Amino acid sequence: MDNEEFYRRCAELLGTRYDCTGTAVSYRTRWNNRSPGHGRFPGYGIIRLHGNDVHVSLRHPVSVSRHFSGRTEALEWLSQAVTAAA
Repeated sequence: MDNEEFYRRCAELLGTRYDCTGTAVSYRTRWNNRSPGHGRFPGYGIIRLHGNDVHVSLRHPVSVSRHFSGRTEALEWLSQAVTAAA
C-alpha cells in the first residue's frame, strides 16, 4: 500500500478526513510547507511513516506514542484502539 492509501485508512479509522494538499508555491521552504497533511490529523495527532516503520502519536481517541514495524501492524492496532475507546 502506498503512503496516500495508508493515511486515508488511518483517517477512516479515526473518523476524520485526510487532505494532503500541497503548497501554492513552486518551491518548498521551512515556512511555506505548513498546511495539514503528511501525517497530521488536526485534533487527533500525528501518524508518520518512516519507510515501513510507523510512528503514532495521538491525543484522541487514546493518548499514545508508539512505534510499529509495519503499516498493517499499525492499522490493526489503531483499529483496536478506536474500538476500545468507543
